[in-house]
Amino acid sequence: MTMTRHLLVVATRCGAVGQPDALERAASTLHAALTDPVLKAMSGPPVASFADPADARRQVMTAARTASRAGARLVLAVLGSASGTQYVTATGATVDLRQLLQDCAEVVPLTALLDLHGAAHPVTVNGGTVLTAATHDLRATFALSAVITAGDPAGDEHIAVDPALAATIGATLTGDPVPLVPNRVWVPHLLGEVIGPLGRATVDRLLHAWGEFPVPPVWTRERFDELRAAAESAPDTLGTRRILHTHSALFYAVRAAECARELDLSTDAIRAAATAVGVTGDGSGSGLLVRVLEDAALNGSARGKPKAAVARLLVALAKAVGADGEHPALRTWAADAHAEPELRDAVTEVHVPLAGRKELRLVVSLAAEAPLWPDAVEAYLLRPGQSPTPQTVFESDRTQAGAEAAIGQALAWADGRLRPGERLRHLDLAAPAHLLATWYPERSRPGRFFLGARHQVLTQWTGWLDPTTYRADLHDNAHDVLHRVGAAAGVPLDPLGVDALGDLDVLDERLANSEFTRAIAIDHRPADLAAVLDLLLPYCPILLWPREESEGWLPALYERWGSLPEGLASAYRDGSPLRCLRSVWHDEDWLVFGRRLARREMNPPTAN
Repeated sequence: MTMTRHLLVVATRCGAVGQPDALERAASTLHAALTDPVLKAMSGPPVASFADPADARRQVMTAARTASRAGARLVLAVLGSASGTQYVTATGATVDLRQLLQDCAEVVPLTALLDLHGAAHPVTVNGGTVLTAATHDLRATFALSAVITAGDPAGDEHIAVDPALAATIGATLTGDPVPLVPNRVWVPHLLGEVIGPLGRATVDRLLHAWGEFPVPPVWTRERFDELRAAAESAPDTLGTRRILHTHSALFYAVRAAECARELDLSTDAIRAAATAVGVTGDGSGSGLLVRVLEDAALNGSARGKPKAAVARLLVALAKAVGADGEHPALRTWAADAHAEPELRDAVTEVHVPLAGRKELRLVVSLAAEAPLWPDAVEAYLLRPGQSPTPQTVFESDRTQAGAEAAIGQALAWADGRLRPGERLRHLDLAAPAHLLATWYPERSRPGRFFLGARHQVLTQWTGWLDPTTYRADLHDNAHDVLHRVGAAAGVPLDPLGVDALGDLDVLDERLANSEFTRAIAIDHRPADLAAVLDLLLPYCPILLWPREESEGWLPALYERWGSLPEGLASAYRDGSPLRCLRSVWHDEDWLVFGRRLARREMNPPTAN
């Protein structure tokens, strides 16, 4: 839940109609729950009242415009009496609440919480999320306040306006589910919990299988340490070893979180540091810090290097706030974790500049089995620091023309989601090897212009997004190659000639033996290009080849290396010798995005 939320709670009493005695108390209780400073979910003015229809429109639209200017979602709670969708104001005059909410939703993302005595049916707003209850005693409002105040022990990290909440409080939901407030039981500092949802899910699952230690309601530091002692004194079984292995990894994360709080971190700094070392996580503040440290530790543990993974992230966190590897917080962690060598290695690695891009970009995936074009394309609008990622699907018809038309639809969809002052310049088109071998997307024309005329078009490989082709060792190899490319003083490029591609079985063995550690350029166009690409792409995050036989492009590639990959996109327009060059150029941001998608850490997109 990264979008800011602004709140307006309205409770209007009219003497001309019978209304609940608890109206003001229900409104103030809900306002207090939603604005609880511990949850840090939203803020807003005191409970308001509508004097008449004109006053209702003025207050609601002012709140909508204020939220819109802040890039926020408006949470509008309206309590009182209604006749159908006509809300009764203090004078007894009514205002068309459905139309007022619709006008509001056209200005700002809207979540409406309605508890209206006399409402005839649920209120529906195009583009908005509305929770409607029609109770004389406002019990739905009191129930919602209770859920927010107590939290949901069985729920996710956020209390969401969704069908489950609607059923719990006796209301009806229209529109898409959206997060409302953080789930209080997941706010670690409230309960003294030292591990987050990811760590808890991992440990609890192992404990259920082990059966030697009760699962506590809260993982305090004391209970966490008791688990270690219990495992060390238990019989040496596979289950015991798994507990010890996981506990060690999480200990590195827990201690790192404790030490990192001395770094004066912000959410933006945490997210930037995590992205820099290939770790992702949703949320904000301390919750985000715990999440990314646990992700680093547990994934590092799976590869046998949890200390190294946590050390890299900890150094990146320090770097994000202008500190270095000598900061006392880092030295304390290294001493407690017996990780001084890992910390020194991390300082060297993290301070090598990474080959990543941080601008707004649209990713369109054209996954398809050879030799076909896709029957649908997936679109993702990647905005630095934004989570969740806006995403959708557009249908196609398994033809090139259909796929290119769907790309045009994706561009229009993305344009409709741009913020004031934003312009979408960067378009990443992910395709399988058989399409990369034959398709020249910058020459596609889904509208009046060629794609390459209005956008920086780069091609990527769909394999990084596919759970069936994603492998952690390939991801690590790509990460290492990008580090070497970013740290190289010259041109870190290995050309592949005819001889190297003469026997693909031999080439496969060389790739598996890690003989290629830099970017690769195929210096000719092989007849079996699709098969060559299919073999090389999993091993080579940066791969280039000519569109047709051409003179002068390889020297130009060495000469203009420093301008790439953006220089490839401009070459298609300015007629440089690189205009015949094709490429996939995956960067750190792409690897992180692909890892999240392939591991299903992002929800799959839904049809537009």
